[in-house]
Amino acid sequence: MAPCSITTLPDDVLFRVFALCNGDDLRAFAEVSRNFRIVAQDDFLWRVIYRRRFGEEPDSRAQSYQEQYNDRDCLILSIAYNCKIAHSHPPYWRFSTDSRSVFGTVALLNASHSFRTIPAY
Repeated sequence: MAPCSITTLPDDVLFRVFALCNGDDLRAFAEVSRNFRIVAQDDFLWRVIYRRRFGEEPDSRAQSYQEQYNDRDCLILSIAYNCKIAHSHPPYWRFSTDSRSVFGTVALLNASHSFRTIPAY
């Protein structure tokens, strides 16, 4: 019997495996190979993980399901008028107006699997 590897699985099986992942895992899988990226960028797959993560159906008339997932999967910080955040550059931070903030402006810390830390000595 030939050895089996996840890289040799057919796309429909990969889809089922990827549907069990969260957004960070799916983005990481997309970096492994061209085939994984093609499957991981399937918009229907992002709809499936959106529904599982947030418990509701995404808006089918809005942006892609992946963009909707990324917009919801972030830490929202309510900030005061003209407040500055050190190192507030993309891809980690973005700013937006939001009715949930009494100040009207929020800082959004995007979910990321690529934060790197430096050990303290």
